Formats: sequence, C-alpha cells, structure tokens
Amino acid sequence: MAAQEPVKRPRLSAWKVLAVLSLLVLLTPVWIAYGCLGALLTLPSRTIAKTGLHFLAVLGLWLLFQVFLTDVEGGTDDKWTKLALAGWLVALLLAQRKLDQLLVFHLSQKPEERRMDIVGSMLLATFAIGAASLWRPSIDNFEDLSKHYDVWEYVNELMVEALEGWRKELKFDKFYLGGHSMGAMFATSYAVKYPGHVEHLALISPAGVGHPPTSKKLPLGLRVFRSIWNLRLTPMSVARYAGPFGPRLLRFSTSVRVGVMPETSCIRRGLIPQDALAAYWYNNWALEKSGEIAMHSHLLPGVFAKRPLCEMLTPESIEIPITFIYGGGPDWMSSSHGEKVAKAFEGKQTVEVLLVPGAGHQLFMDNAPAFNELLLAALLRYGAEAVLLAAGVATEGRLWHWVPASYSKLEEAERKILTRAIPTPFEMKKVAQLGTVVVPCSDEKKRVNAKNLVLIHGFAGGNAVWAMNLEKLSQHFNVYAVEWIGVGRSDRPDFNFKDYDSANDFIVGSFENWQKEMKLEQFDLCGHSMGHLVLASPAGMPHPPPPPDPSTEEGKIANRSWLRRMVFSAWENGVTPMSLARFVGPYGPKLVHNVVHRRASFMSEGSAMRDGRVDLTELAEYIYHNWALKPSGERAMTTHLAPGAHAIRPLVDQLLPEKVKMPLTFIYGEYDWMDYRHGQGIVERFQEKNRAAELYRVPNGGHQMFLENPDDFSRILIESLDK
Repeated sequence: MAAQEPVKRPRLSAWKVLAVLSLLVLLTPVWIAYGCLGALLTLPSRTIAKTGLHFLAVLGLWLLFQVFLTDVEGGTDDKWTKLALAGWLVALLLAQRKLDQLLVFHLSQKPEERRMDIVGSMLLATFAIGAASLWRPSIDNFEDLSKHYDVWEYVNELMVEALEGWRKELKFDKFYLGGHSMGAMFATSYAVKYPGHVEHLALISPAGVGHPPTSKKLPLGLRVFRSIWNLRLTPMSVARYAGPFGPRLLRFSTSVRVGVMPETSCIRRGLIPQDALAAYWYNNWALEKSGEIAMHSHLLPGVFAKRPLCEMLTPESIEIPITFIYGGGPDWMSSSHGEKVAKAFEGKQTVEVLLVPGAGHQLFMDNAPAFNELLLAALLRYGAEAVLLAAGVATEGRLWHWVPASYSKLEEAERKILTRAIPTPFEMKKVAQLGTVVVPCSDEKKRVNAKNLVLIHGFAGGNAVWAMNLEKLSQHFNVYAVEWIGVGRSDRPDFNFKDYDSANDFIVGSFENWQKEMKLEQFDLCGHSMGHLVLASPAGMPHPPPPPDPSTEEGKIANRSWLRRMVFSAWENGVTPMSLARFVGPYGPKLVHNVVHRRASFMSEGSAMRDGRVDLTELAEYIYHNWALKPSGERAMTTHLAPGAHAIRPLVDQLLPEKVKMPLTFIYGEYDWMDYRHGQGIVERFQEKNRAAELYRVPNGGHQMFLENPDDFSRILIESLDK
C-alpha cells in the first residue's frame, strides 16, 4: 500500500481555553449544589460528597475541552501539546477544588479532612495527567494502522480475505451470508467481491447503511461523542482500562442491559445465564486489542459509515436476494435506511425489510423465536449448503428504562380486555405486519356464507377499542379488527414521511398487503376500502376555516397568542398526545390512568365506561402501552391533519358519488365533537344521485360511541349493513 499522511490531531485555541475557564467558574454553583445535595441525601459523608464533586468537575472539564477543540489542517501533535493540556487540566482542577473548599467545606474541615483533600488532589491530578495521555491514538495493533486515519481499504481487505480463507478451509461452495451490525458491513463487502459464493445476503440491524448527516447539523451531544471517538477509544477499551475492576464492571453493565430487555429476551427467560454472558463479554473485550480497529476504520460517530452500504448495495453491483431485519422495538439502527435500499431495487430483484416485534439492536436475543422464524422464512426460499452469520460490535442499548412500556404487556392487556368481553373463540395474530383480531361468526350455520366485516380504529386507538362490539357483531359477520401500520401490535417502522401522498401510499399499501394475505375478496369496511363503507365519527370532513384576517382584531389576537403558536409549532414538529406519555417516563401509566378515569366521569351514567362493563384500569393499561411504545404510525397525524383536526385533503372532496361506488353510511355520537352536519351534506348529495347513503346518530354517545354505548352502536352498524 502507498504511504499515507500521518494523523491530523486537533489543537487548542487560547481563547477557547479561556472560555472554558470562565464557564467553569460560572458552573461552580452547580458543582457546589451537587456536592451539598449528595452530602444531605445520598452519600454517607462530606468526604465522599467532595470526591463526587471533584469527579464531576473533571468530567465536565474534559468534555468541555473536547467540544471546544478545533481541527487545524496540517496540525500535528507533539509532547508540548500534551504537557500543555495536562497542565491546564491540573490547574483548572485545583482552582475548582479551591473554590469548593472556600465556599462549602472550609469552615467545618478537620485536620484529617485536610489530609484527605491533599490525597484527593494528588489522585485527581494523576487522573488529569492520565486523561491528557489519552490525547494520543489508542491503537497498538495492525502495525502501520496506528498512525493513520484512512485505513478503510486495508482493514476491509483483511476482513474479507479472512472470511474467504475460512470458506476455503471449510470447503463451502455456496452459502447464505448474514451479518449483524458492523458484521453486516463486512458481509456486504464479501458479497460484492465474491458474489458467486453467496446465495442470499441477510443484513441484521446493519450499521452504516445510510449517509451520515453533515457536520453542521450535528447536535451538541454528538459533537462531544465525536471528540471522544477521535481518541480511538472503543467499548472494549473501558474493560481494559478498568483493570481488576473490569469483570465487576461488565457484570454491572450486563445487569443494567438485561433490566431493559423485553420480557421475550432469552436472558430474562433464563436460557442464557447472566453471569456467564458477562464473563464471556469481559474475556472477549479485555484481551489484546486488534480487530476492534474496524470501529474507527469503517465508522463515523453516530454509527454512520465512512463508505455507506447504500452506495455498495445497488442493482449494478449485487444480484442476489437481500433481506434486512431490524428490531421492531428500540433498535437504534433505523429501518428507514434499509427501506430506501429496497426501494432502489424495486422491479429488479428481491429485497425485503422485516421487523422483529419488540426487539432492539440485539434482536436475536431480545426476541429469539420471532427472529428465527423471520430469518428462516426468508432464507429457506433458496437452497444453499450452509448459513454463515457474521457478528458485529455489541452494544449495551439503552442505559435507563425511562419508559416502562413493552409489547408483551400491550399484548397481555389487549388479550385481557378481549377475553372479558368476548365469550366466543377469537384469535389474536399478526398478518402482513398488522395486528389482527379474528372473531368468526358465532352461528356455525351462517359462518360459511356470512359477510366479512373489517373494523379499523381511529387515531390513538387499537383493536381493543372494539371489544364491547365484537360479540354482537360476530353473531352476524365474520369480524376482523385490524390496526394501522405503526400502531398497537402492528410493526412500528420509522415513519419519516413529510408529505400526504407518500404517507398515504405507505399506510394504504400496508392494508392492501393485509387484505391479500387474509384472502378477503369482498368485505364491509368500517373505516375505508371496498364493499360497504361505514365511517364512524370521521375526522377531516370539512374544509378548514380560513385564517383570520391579520388586519382585524381577531387576527391580531391570534397572531399574538403564544399558546396558538406553541400548538402549531408542536404539531408541525410531530408532537402528538402519545409524546406526553413517553415524556413523563415512569409517571406515564399513572397519567393515562387519571386521564381515562377523568374522561369517563364526563360520560352519561348509562355509558359502558361508567356502569362497569368496561374495566377502566385494564383500558388505561392498554392505552398506555399502545401510546408509549415506539412512535410510528401516529406521525400520520401531521401529514393528514392540520391543527384542529382539519384535513389536509378534506373528505368532502373525496366522497363524491362518481368516485365512491359502494353504499355509504355515517355514524356519529349524539354528543360527538365531530359535526354530523358535514356528513349529512354528503348523504344528501349522494341521495340526489339516487345513491345509497345514510347517517345515524348513537344516543348517549360521543366521539368514542362504540365504547360509550356499544349496544346501540352495534345495532345501528348491523342494521345499516343488512340493508
């Protein structure tokens, strides 16, 4: 290989060092508050409080230095730079300590405490010098790689050729090739270089598929992370630098990681002993560093690739089937990147994107049965001699389970509600990625010839909202309740659509796939599609009102309203009612519980939500888990609705006699906040053309009339469909 330029290191700028010093002095009250609070509430002594205080100060100093460092073209690192950095750290650290001593601890210090201060200062100074020593790259292996940034070609060739040598040794001709995380990057490189040996490429939560954002768009947190990344540290470095404390550190981090895994995790189920896994990770990570250099040769901060896979995965460069598999839960690899690649292959070859329900980045451990089923279903369509799975860099995932929502608890809550309400057999399953409840016609004599009725919930709902109606409806129909993509038990892909058409095509396309897989040729739809169309309290009927004239008093008040501006801004930025359930973290269940009970208190006394037919605690639990899981389908609110529930494309322009060929029925609640007069106008327009159209109002019902007065709602729906 040709000689490469040495690494260009960041240099300090004097004015930025002064800025850090000034900021440190300004932050002193914060550190003092931390120390006092620690001494009073959590820590056993002032000495420990001071230690925590100093440690936080050092950590803040180090991160501030990294954020304020500037890359200088042609600048190189030398020992004087390192000494200067160490000196600044020590000087600022001691200045910070002196301020703490004068302002907090001086009056009550005893001689032994002063001695502790001296020892503590020495230890902290040693820490500062050690931190400064990290200014150099921390790569010792791969010989010539330690002094270079751009070693992608060299490292990639080593990895690919090692895999090819392994294949020859095992005498495989063709095989399935699967790679996880970073392993997916090397698997892709191998498949591109040796396409004759790979029959199917499976990329499992792959890193580096999409293009990285530009530096100008990086948030502060990622700027800090990028600066630490430039030190050539890896997660494995922590295990080494911890020395004899490494095994204990890995046991602790493993216990934290297991605590936030879904209940379907093979570790939480006891199939893999937690201590054995921690020991394996430690001994794998703490050995001599070598292959982990690939983190820095191939990746940028934020797990973006220096050479994105989307540039390698093109119809011109690869002709084998490709399957992307992502976690359908908190997977920090975005499935949207895989979907963009799949779109580029449309009409040319097989590329699919699958989601493992409830799983994160370690999807093969988070939900092993579902992962195995999806992977085997994708691979067994093709023949091969062997399957090779290339592992990637492990991640600990989220460090704090702030939102206590899970797919398993959502499914459990839904099943509990349905079991209470439906005495006849029913089935909960997922079809074409959509959560589905099937209730066959309870009259076996009618079942074969019974009509199919498909129920689609509204915004913020799910299949469980139909629980009080399913038994009565199933006496006349084969009933299918189905959820939007990205809602309830449906898969929750990243919803990055910004315009109406792309979002609508995505949602409607998922229903079409569901209909094909269910093999329903004709059905009555309480929602949208073919057969008999029933719209229950539909949103987005009329045209939105024109904005107030800014020259009028009303317009001036509207323009000055901070609440109006805040609501519009939140709406445009995708903030939904579900966002609040996530934002409040562990307080979310209680918040939703209070909202549900408060909402029920405003309903009439004969309402099913007040007379005990609907268990409000069970309903609140279901609503919380439905709302607080990964945001996805709810994003359609901003593509389809404007603030005030006004449609971007009003239904009044879509529901025309010449466009809608099936019978049309509107159902509103008596106290519905959706104005029934908009539906009445459409019915009259249809009837003028001698087209079948009707409007009903459910007594003692509001917008959720199927929950508030399920008996009358079911009766009206059955009557309208039997006509």
